[in-house]
Amino acid sequence: MGLLLPSFAATAPPDFQREVRPILSRQCFACHGPDEHSRKANLRLDLRDSALAPAKSGKRAVVPGKPEQSELVGRITSTDHNQVMPPPETKKQLTAAEQDTLRRWVAAGADYQPHWAFTKPKQAPLPTVKQTAWPQNAIDHFILARLEKEGLKPSAPADDYTLVRRLYLDSSACRQRPRRPTRSSIPSKTAIANPRSPTSRTN
Repeated sequence: MGLLLPSFAATAPPDFQREVRPILSRQCFACHGPDEHSRKANLRLDLRDSALAPAKSGKRAVVPGKPEQSELVGRITSTDHNQVMPPPETKKQLTAAEQDTLRRWVAAGADYQPHWAFTKPKQAPLPTVKQTAWPQNAIDHFILARLEKEGLKPSAPADDYTLVRRLYLDSSACRQRPRRPTRSSIPSKTAIANPRSPTSRTN
């Protein structure tokens, strides 16, 4: 057991918005979410205050930092069909990975985060690159960081002739050129006089 603790401590806690909330929304919110008409046991797992509040039994669904005392963890890992959550009649079942995600989330403090739409954007730090002179803007840092990760190098800058040629090919490809008439595409006098003739059908 002592050998497992350092590995567990070194594992980053799950991200609430990307990992935890989707599980709760898919598996738990139908009975323990914002809809008061379908809510069971007056428990809301979408709100931290409700999830941490003690129930009538005195137990709490979530005890931050203590998954072994959290009713949520106990229920989702229970083998008793009368205790396990979600209930068997809902036809829902958490995978082992989902159970572990919720357990690690509780162990890390059960942090709740507001929906991303209500969170002020933050400037992401630029990745560290070796060729510091190559990036011309912030996006270049991310491109170069991925190239260096894959063991690749940026292509050399194109000369003026190549740039003009690329521009010409791009612009000409977007413009449909009119087709020049050919001898075979010009109807013969016989075809004009008799549209049903074999000649008119072949042209």
